[in-house]
Amino acid sequence: MAIPVRSLLDGLRRGVGWLLYAACLAVVDPARAATIPVTTTTDVDLDDVDCSLREAIVAANTDAGYHGCPPGAGADRIVFDLAFPATIALAADLPAATTSMKIQGPGRTQLALDGQDLHRILVLDSPGGLPWFYVERLTLTRGRAPGGVNGTGGGAFVGTQDKALFSRVRFLANSSTNGGGGLGLSDSGSGGATVTLEDCEFEGNLAEGALGGGGLYSYYSQVTVHGTTFSGNRATSASGVGGAIRQFQGRLTLEQSTLSANEADSGGGIYVSGNFAPAPMSLTIVDSTITLNLANADANTTGDGGGLAIAGTAGLLSLDLRNSVVAANLDSGTDLFPDLWIPSGILASLATGFDFVGSRAGATGYFAAGTPNASGDYVGTVSSPLDPQLGILRDNGGPTSTHRPLPSGPSPLIDSGSCSSAATDQRGFGDPLLRQRRVDVATVPDGSGSDGCDIGAVELDASADAADALFSDGFELGHTLLWSDESR
Repeated sequence: MAIPVRSLLDGLRRGVGWLLYAACLAVVDPARAATIPVTTTTDVDLDDVDCSLREAIVAANTDAGYHGCPPGAGADRIVFDLAFPATIALAADLPAATTSMKIQGPGRTQLALDGQDLHRILVLDSPGGLPWFYVERLTLTRGRAPGGVNGTGGGAFVGTQDKALFSRVRFLANSSTNGGGGLGLSDSGSGGATVTLEDCEFEGNLAEGALGGGGLYSYYSQVTVHGTTFSGNRATSASGVGGAIRQFQGRLTLEQSTLSANEADSGGGIYVSGNFAPAPMSLTIVDSTITLNLANADANTTGDGGGLAIAGTAGLLSLDLRNSVVAANLDSGTDLFPDLWIPSGILASLATGFDFVGSRAGATGYFAAGTPNASGDYVGTVSSPLDPQLGILRDNGGPTSTHRPLPSGPSPLIDSGSCSSAATDQRGFGDPLLRQRRVDVATVPDGSGSDGCDIGAVELDASADAADALFSDGFELGHTLLWSDESR
């Protein structure tokens, strides 16, 4: 059973499961690791005293000194010894990472890797699959994927059976001639990739081809998205799907994340599909906000599901939607399915509770109207949609942009949800005394069955002081290479 990252961390914070978790760690021998400093922003491959990023990846791959770079040794850390802020403009595609390594930036505003709309930026593609690949605290911008086999992901690509974690990475204005404008995961059905996105931003990425996935294209992969915002991403083909995320087969878990103002023909926010199943497909959306996304972006009248669209073989996919907003999305087609498009018979199972769905049109067989309905969900209709009353997408604190419930009104999301297992909201905010996300607003009556939590990604009155310093050393990521202040 796959355990979402936040659920696992919440359990660990409560002192549960330490021995079991430690036994599962992919332990890296610190003695078999090297730090390779990048000392120049110039993208060169020359035998001189400087170590470029291109040369550093070669040194890490080969465990040998290369030009101005010291030798790698097992699972290596590539760092940046530069004057910041800095941009590394690529003269060609970077070499693929073929061994375990960490690329450790100084911060998204301090370092950008720029593909100049010509070159794909980061590629992880090992023939046998890697223990892990970790990228943190930098911006990947203007990467360009070529299309074809293993040709998705303008900002980054992770190959079949490889494992990767991206933390506080900004995917900005990348593109693909086919799918995965920002990030592409696998192009083969033999197992897919295993990837976690933690506190990342996908902004203004573009998928031009039929595969879709303006921000993220995932093929047969196991993907956990936590604390991440997708905004302004587009799938522009006449049949392009998944403005923010396109998932084919595999598993997708979306936790405490925001999808806003993404566009596609179908599935402006998320498009999930599959036609055959070596393993069951699953989609889990918890404590998240999906709003202002657009279906039928090309105005050809055929697109559906501004927020979420699901297609494929009947009875194939399990959907778990809890304490989440899917509302105020748009569909400019002839069939007005602004928030959901889930044809009858598609779902193998559906679990819901404390969701806020603007309109059930396009999924009437799965969602009953009511405020709340018998399942505890707030569900509107196409003729009487529910308004979540959210503020604009902006910096509301924390590492990513979010939509905050409007206090005036007040927003119907406030104190209408249930989030007993969540330690914080998307921003990392919560109740600093109780060490929980839930902050009950005394002036707002709790909704039926609610524990006083707000529905969606943001808790209105939560405090930044709730951040838990216990997990600031990287231990929760399972890699001993990260157990130092230097790595954070």
